[in-house]
Amino acid sequence: MEQGTRSLIGVPINRQTETIGVLFVNSLQRAHFRPSDVSVLEAVAGQVSAGLGWAQRLLTPMDEVEQAIAQLFTLEDTLRHLCERIRTEMGFDYVAVQLVRPEERTIETVFGTGDVDWTGIAKHPMDTPEELRDIQVDVVRSHPRRIEIIHGLDPRFDKWIYEHRGHRDYGRAWVPMLLVRDGSGRLVKDWWRDAHWQEGPETPLPEDGWRYALELQANIETHYPRVHAIGTLGAGYTDPTKRITPQQARRLAELASEGTLEVHVTQLPSVLETVANGLRQILRADAASLHFSYDSSLMRPKRFTYEVTAGDHGLRFFHKAQPGHHRLGHEAIESGHPRFVPDESRGEQDDAVKELAPNLYEKGVRAIAAFPLVVDGRKSILYVYFHSQHRFTEDEIRWGETFSHKAENAIRNAIRELRGRDRARHLVNMHNITAGW
Repeated sequence: MEQGTRSLIGVPINRQTETIGVLFVNSLQRAHFRPSDVSVLEAVAGQVSAGLGWAQRLLTPMDEVEQAIAQLFTLEDTLRHLCERIRTEMGFDYVAVQLVRPEERTIETVFGTGDVDWTGIAKHPMDTPEELRDIQVDVVRSHPRRIEIIHGLDPRFDKWIYEHRGHRDYGRAWVPMLLVRDGSGRLVKDWWRDAHWQEGPETPLPEDGWRYALELQANIETHYPRVHAIGTLGAGYTDPTKRITPQQARRLAELASEGTLEVHVTQLPSVLETVANGLRQILRADAASLHFSYDSSLMRPKRFTYEVTAGDHGLRFFHKAQPGHHRLGHEAIESGHPRFVPDESRGEQDDAVKELAPNLYEKGVRAIAAFPLVVDGRKSILYVYFHSQHRFTEDEIRWGETFSHKAENAIRNAIRELRGRDRARHLVNMHNITAGW
């Protein structure tokens, strides 16, 4: 009243059954507002509620992306706890983890206990001919999957390291770190309870050495459609009189498998899965997929380094069916703007997906949108899929584009920080190793 207000009207801003605010309008005139004004203000309040709803749908997925990115920086602690847990329970003299670097096509030691830390230094190419593979590469690429236990000089060892680092007396085991997904594409958290590792014959090596392996029986890879190795875990004794038994090797595989799930959360694919699921939630799509870092090199022509999905996980393996819809994604990358099908502005009908990607149409996909992501030159595509007839609105495309840009910036910043951290760690370890020679 002191400010001259003579009329006041307020209407609640509701979201579903909850009142989240009040929209007020005042006037300097008495009895200024009419019932029609209430109706108008209620309509405005409805628009405000819708706008806030869209904002909330954007903010929540972005918070989840930020949380997933924060997990990337817990890798070292996760590996330390894993290695120390195994070393404490099983009494090994050392435990080490080697992870595959898909973009570099290498496998490298990322953490070790009980010996000099070779993190970022002991690297091996994944694409070498089979007869030239390092032991770590051989284990991670093994089919059937296998554990190897070795004492002595194996031809797959680096002979110089073997001799100069005193590995002659070591008895060692290498276990593949496997992620197993069920028919829906979800991670199986206790697959190893049904696993059977069959012991094979022992093979002699020079200088009284020996080697034997345990193969994962077919029930796992037959039952589950996706078994993927992210690296290897190595452990062993420096005392030549201690021998790793098959029972110990099987237990080591169980502990490594439990740890693999923990390590997965600290890796970039976990972030990419969160990004894909975030866009799926924002647009309320049935499924989403993110194809990250397109590689057109001669070694890996027209392949993406990472491919993840969310939602209807039956789509997880669709890229193996040569999906034509990547043409849509590449058009989005080249133009720098989203592309979607069906697109009314192009005169496309509801069955446009049938021509674009017949394999997806047969699986029930009726609408697709592709959002381009470019992170430090890495060309990537973020898709959403609908199983019912769907026409994309301007709001949906705008919010999808906004989320994609925010995710792009978050991933870029995370990768740069991780790269700097790894470079610093590499220099420290190189100094420690050279100082010990």
